[in-house]
Amino acid sequence: MKKNNFTRLAATTMGLASVMLSCKKDQTVANESAAKTVMQTVKSDSMVLTPYGMIPSSRVFEVDNNATVKIVNGHLQKLQVSTGKVLQDFGQLSEEALHATNPYAYAARFSGAANARKASTTAVNSSALASGGTNYPGYTVQAAASNIKSFSTKWIVPDVPQESTSTATTFLWNGIDGGALQPVLMWGGTAGGAFYAIANWYFLGGNYFHGQYVNVSPGTQLQGVITYISYDGTNWVYKESFTGYPAADVTVTRPTEATGVIECWEAYTNIVTQWPKNLYTAMNNINLTVRSGTPPATFNWSVSGGAITTPSGNNTVIVSNSTSNGEIDFYFDGSNPSTGIVSGATYKIVSATNNSSVLDVTGGGTTDGTKVELWSNNSPTSTNQEWVVTSIGNGYYKVQPLNAPSKALDVSGGGSADGTQIDILTYSGSSAQQWNITSVGGGYYNLTPACATSSSLDIYSNNTANGTKVEIWGSNGSNAQKFKFVMQ
Repeated sequence: MKKNNFTRLAATTMGLASVMLSCKKDQTVANESAAKTVMQTVKSDSMVLTPYGMIPSSRVFEVDNNATVKIVNGHLQKLQVSTGKVLQDFGQLSEEALHATNPYAYAARFSGAANARKASTTAVNSSALASGGTNYPGYTVQAAASNIKSFSTKWIVPDVPQESTSTATTFLWNGIDGGALQPVLMWGGTAGGAFYAIANWYFLGGNYFHGQYVNVSPGTQLQGVITYISYDGTNWVYKESFTGYPAADVTVTRPTEATGVIECWEAYTNIVTQWPKNLYTAMNNINLTVRSGTPPATFNWSVSGGAITTPSGNNTVIVSNSTSNGEIDFYFDGSNPSTGIVSGATYKIVSATNNSSVLDVTGGGTTDGTKVELWSNNSPTSTNQEWVVTSIGNGYYKVQPLNAPSKALDVSGGGSADGTQIDILTYSGSSAQQWNITSVGGGYYNLTPACATSSSLDIYSNNTANGTKVEIWGSNGSNAQKFKFVMQ
């Protein structure tokens, strides 16, 4: 077990140890004398900021994807995953640590706080800190679930904050067992600086663990997955991962089954210009599978985190409570991207059919007539999924693929009939290459070609499969005709 590199974590003074937690199940300190004992230890231990709140550095560890941590006869041990060989024994756990199951309640003991912080119920701005408050926002949705085989969520890494050099920490994650297991997207001090990183975090035996940190860029699609591996009658084994980032995987061995699902965004700053610039992030393709039988069709989500916490008037919106393709939107600073496209900027154009797939130049082609299709967001990103959007006046834009910058998004043959294919063609300024981009609310846009002003850019039959045709069709306001522009 490797001690965390604390240049990657936000160390703080003891004066900040009173910061509380937002994404939580129950943060009541049950035993006052035990809390006093913990505080005596904390006095000689620096504190670091984790997705669980402020934790003594001596209780935060990095574990790579070849090892796991396990409780054996009351001892905390590090073992090799492939062989079960004991790599290190860290000694006997206290009764308190041995039986700790709630990571947030346990973390609250380290600050001596009897009650957890709650999210603000009013919009906040950069003047909020002048009052000296630490009532930071955090939005949580939880639902009951048992017999979990896997739980996964997709989301796109948000834009950087307006204060792009800010190292104020924010976390965005999905998880199970109230967050005891959570794949986390981090920005700021905990990530190591003014950038995003991912890591898989978990709680066991009164200690807090994470896998390897991996840096990621805005616009990258993530999928956080927790998967049941086995149960031997004594221990439950789970794997936490981000799809496509195996170096960050962790294997979690615990004495109790993990139940319940959770989605969360938490910020350790009240300054909205230090939150992501996006209006919101969609936690989508939320999917639950079970080890036997059939999962319920829907989640019964419970929402917490304040009634109104952003200038937009929203914080958490349950778009779909489906257990197979659900969506929950977390709102940030209310800076609505609908105010206009930035001319000359590079974007990924994300379809509302699943809020993850993007417009893609087939096969990365560069020749005239190469078809445009729908494809899952590549990670790392590829230039055939990036588009430079430039104003050409009168409300119209040209949309040019980064892999073929002399070409432009084009209605094949300048057609106007429903089903006309979209391709790329050398830019000529024709009406087939001029696009009116109009906000339709919620961060979505509609694209109408000048050659067919009653039609819109459309994903064939509202499909989501890779290779789905991109066409024009009579404007109908469906998700097949709505797109988000994610700046790169």
